[in-house]
Amino acid sequence: MYRRRVHMFLKSVDGRNEAIALCGEYNELAAAKDWATGTFWMCTVGDGTELVGDFDFPDLASLQRENDVQMSDPEAVALWGRFDAVEKARHGFSELLETALGVG
Repeated sequence: MYRRRVHMFLKSVDGRNEAIALCGEYNELAAAKDWATGTFWMCTVGDGTELVGDFDFPDLASLQRENDVQMSDPEAVALWGRFDAVEKARHGFSELLETALGVG
């Protein structure tokens, strides 16, 4: 299994509600298009402007196919643009994790 983890840094703590709403919109769109939905996280204590999304894929080919489709999907592109509007100058980054020792 592979997990794509996306880190976003919001302009302000006040933007949390907007970002959380966008996460909900993303999951609705993803479910409607049979894409991986995300599990979204924010710090309970610490940097209240970091938002992390985890997306699980059975293999790298599935992740690549979905990424290619999303990059050409007008609804997805528009939604990611709305995420960009609530991010601060420090742009987010992505990680790709895999299960260790064949577990999972």
